[in-house]
Order: sequence, then structure tokens, then C-alpha cells
Amino acid sequence: MRLLALAGLILLGAAQAAGFPWERGFLDVGSSVREPLVFTWDQPELSPPSGGWERQPLQVPLGVVWSARPVSGPQATLTPGLPVRFGREQFVPVNLKTSLTVPAVVNLLAEAPARRSPATTGLRIAFPLAVNPAVPAPSPLAAGQEFLRLGGDAVYRRAGQGLPYPALTGRVLTLRRLEAGRAVFFTDGLGEVVREGDPQAGFSDLAPLVDDPALPALKGRYEGKPVWAYGGLGGVCQPAPEMSQGVEAPLREPLKVRRVLRLARPLVLNASGGFGDEVGHGADSIALTPLVFLLDSRALGPNGSFSATGAAAEQLHEQLLNGAGMTDTAACGVSFPAFLPDTWAVERVFSLTPPSAAVPAEPPADPRGLTRWQYAWLFGFPSATFGTRDELLKKSVWEYRNIPFPASVTFDAAGKVGSVEVPRLP
Repeated sequence: MRLLALAGLILLGAAQAAGFPWERGFLDVGSSVREPLVFTWDQPELSPPSGGWERQPLQVPLGVVWSARPVSGPQATLTPGLPVRFGREQFVPVNLKTSLTVPAVVNLLAEAPARRSPATTGLRIAFPLAVNPAVPAPSPLAAGQEFLRLGGDAVYRRAGQGLPYPALTGRVLTLRRLEAGRAVFFTDGLGEVVREGDPQAGFSDLAPLVDDPALPALKGRYEGKPVWAYGGLGGVCQPAPEMSQGVEAPLREPLKVRRVLRLARPLVLNASGGFGDEVGHGADSIALTPLVFLLDSRALGPNGSFSATGAAAEQLHEQLLNGAGMTDTAACGVSFPAFLPDTWAVERVFSLTPPSAAVPAEPPADPRGLTRWQYAWLFGFPSATFGTRDELLKKSVWEYRNIPFPASVTFDAAGKVGSVEVPRLP
């Protein structure tokens, strides 16, 4: 998973951490729920001492962005692992434990020691963290463990034949056994599939699934049911690891929920679901244990957008020149995974009932006068404001992801849109 350009955000005030150079790098999203963060520095001269770093845990306060119930003085404990060098950079997986007892979105804060300027206190580190302490850690790797493929270039075979990349999209893989140089899985609809590569190196393209206390209720409420997405559903599907195609479903199009899953792998997601990136501010978080709604992909259609990197860019360019751009959603596989930061996001993304006749057929050129419900149906609930749907319906200002700062929608005393402000670069 890519690292985000956050070199300007450094963790201050950790000289007491027994020699580990916290002040020399930055934190970003990691690749496992046991070590959900990674600490990075790009200074080759900064090498571990002969005896290794004294990897003492570091305690830092948490700033609460949102929580299911009031919390007081939450703390986080960071424990660095063993550094791994890649070129000029060194990466250190970081274990994270918090004192939280309820779902929350929090900022990891740095405290400056007394010798530093008070102006440096309270510096935010990377993205906020979406935490749900009720979700258990995954079981040790063993037969029966279930996974969802998140992407990557691992090679899978079925009956000795290579599988096209989308064949496993949206499918759950159940580990059957580990063998020398490969792992054998079972998946519905395909039967036994083999993943090539040494299992001891881990499964970089797979996220383990876990159960948690909230899943049975969510499954009973949504699985097998039609849902409608506020603002319509948008996303990307991948014909190949380095190629993507944009897809969408109109807001009045019902989407069938096949399964509801919980991942034990962190992802950067925005407040209303969907992958986060550098677009805008205040919109994204590192969801430590995100939810996934597997939707029947047959309801989706292409939106006309394509992207590719590396060798796939030349392939895509040739396809488009020959008029062979994708016109269906074969790249989406049997199910489209919709990722959500946590349970609090479900009702702000999906509705069990369709939009009423009061919702305009098309978004008006001037949205002033729309109610909160009408605006949410047409444009989605605010992607840069954390909180539950019911909490959002009481707010007078909604914020949406935008460059360079969030776009804001203000509601008047009657609960109708009074103004829409979309900051633009000069």
C-alpha cells in the first residue's frame, strides 16, 4: 500500500523513548491490525545502533474528533517493531493500543517536552484513527481463516490455470492448508484455488476477516436486502493490479447486499465510505478495522473514467485508441466491496428505503431551499464530517471533501440549504 506524503508531520517530544528516533520521521498507515501504523524515515545515516533500538513503548494523548459516548483523557501506547530498509527509507511497524472503550475517531497527538516551544504541542500525526475496541484481533493463521482480497499482484491458479485478476474480486477465500511455496484456499463459485508464494512471507493482498459483537445485527438487517446509496454509489474496479475503471450506480438504483464483513487490516477511508487520499482536508481517517458491504456488482455501470500506472498505462492507452475501453463491469467480479470506516457510517451511506418523491429527479443548479434529507439524497451525507446520520441531521454545517479545503453547506433555522461554499485554488 502506498505511503502518503506526510514528511512534514513529525512526532515530537519522544526523546524519553529510550533511544528510538521518534522525532526523525513520520507515521502512516500500516498493513496489519496488530501493527496498524508504520514509522518511516529517509535518512540513510540514521542506522540502528549495534545493539538495536531500545524499543520502549511511547504513550501519547488522543484528541477526540468524535466518539459514540463521552470519553475522558484517552491515551495511546505506541510500540515500535524491527526496522526494515527499502532503498533510502527505513520502515518500522508500530503496534497501537488505546484506552478507548467505545467506537471513536481520534487524533494521535504529540506532546512537546518542556525544553521545546509550547507552540509545538498538540501536533497532529497523519490522519485521525477510526477505532472500535470491541473488534477482536484475528486468530493465528490456521485452516478455516477467511480473507478478502484487497488488491496486489499475487498469482492465483485454479486447476493449474492462472486466474484473471477480477476472478477473486469480492469473493471470500477460506484457507484450507499451507504447503511449500503456496497456500490453498476455497472460495464459493470457484472451488479450490492456489496462491503461489511462500506463506511465511504473509499475504500482502489479503485482509483477514474477524467477527465482532456488531456483525450479527448488521447481517440480519442488511444481508440479502436491497439498499439505496445516498448520492448514488461510486467507486473503482480493477481489471488488473495497476489499472482501474470508474463505476457508479444512480441513487434510485437498488443495490443487493450479499454479505457484511469486518476486516482486520487498516485502510485509509473518508468519513462516508470510500478510499481516502490527499484530496481535501479533514475528510480521511485510518480505519483500523473497517466494515465491508459486498454488493451485487450487476447494478453498477461504467462512468467513463479509467486510470493506469506502469506497464498497464501503455496497455490502457492502446485499448482506448482502438476503441476497446471497458463498457461493462466485468472488472468488478461478482461482488463490489464498499468499504466503510465503522458501524457509525452505515446509515449515512445506505438506506433500506428508496428516495421519496420529494427528492428531485436531478440535482438543481441552485440547491438553496433543499432540506437536509433532499441534499443528502442528491449529494450524499458529508464526507468530511464525522458522526452518525442522526447527529448529522442536527448540524447546521456539513463539510465535503474538496481541494484545498472542505466545501461547506450551511442550513438555516428551517433546516434548508442557505448557502454552499466551495473554496477554489487561485
